[in-house]
Amino acid sequence: MTAELECGQLEETIGDAYTSLAKSLDIYTETHSDHGVEEVNTPLGHLLVTLGQIEAAAEKFEPASTGEDAEGGGHHGGGHHGGGSPEVLFGRARLAQIAGDEEQAAEAYERANYEANVSGRKEVAVESRIALGRLYLRQGKLPNAARLLDRTQREAAEALLRPLQSEAASLLSEVHLKRGDAEPARKAALESIELASKFSGRPVLVQAYVALGDAELKLNRKTEALNAYKKAAAELEWIRQSLLPQHVDSFMRTAEIQTIVSRIASALETGGENDEAAALKKWLVSEPTAS
Repeated sequence: MTAELECGQLEETIGDAYTSLAKSLDIYTETHSDHGVEEVNTPLGHLLVTLGQIEAAAEKFEPASTGEDAEGGGHHGGGHHGGGSPEVLFGRARLAQIAGDEEQAAEAYERANYEANVSGRKEVAVESRIALGRLYLRQGKLPNAARLLDRTQREAAEALLRPLQSEAASLLSEVHLKRGDAEPARKAALESIELASKFSGRPVLVQAYVALGDAELKLNRKTEALNAYKKAAAELEWIRQSLLPQHVDSFMRTAEIQTIVSRIASALETGGENDEAAALKKWLVSEPTAS
């Protein structure tokens, strides 16, 4: 969930961000102005990816939407080898991963990181590294994921990019869980929650609370685990209710959210919270949207 590119303020909801960006794009359309349109289309594209609106997102990363010239350069700087700004390259990397081309996605995340560093766009540089770390985690490349995310978390902290520091910590917790290291996982999840509560907001909190619940369960702290899962469920419900009606189904169907819903619902059911589990399970689908 790329909060840095999608929502400019901690209290801004995903629905608010979409409405604001859509209105800005309408203004560009009405004035027939292409100057600066990438500054709207690119974050809108990233937001649409998170919402599971993949076809609409892909259009926002096309050259016609990003203001790239005939040489392939973008308005943001970067793009020294053609192909758009670092934000656009990052968006195309996300789409490559969703399409199932993980090798291309990994290369694209690396390129986005390089172009972002060259052009001084630190947020995108860090975000692309986090996305690559998430991909390594998904592939089971735990040593790679651990090294990259640990370094990226420190880099985010040094740059005072607290939302991204929180996201990296949350993913590090997941890496520790995969390795069977419950206490480091618990500590990383708590660090993520503390940062997200102040700087990042609910999307990262959902992930961190789920990781915390899994860590507490491995430590046989069943009450603490159940409390963490219930907090994750509450945060996810807040996000769902904050979405525009036309985006709810596609968001809830994304693979990332489906995995989270399944983990929370299963844990709540095991803990005897059958009503809360049932409320979540109604969102599970047989064929989630890739994410």
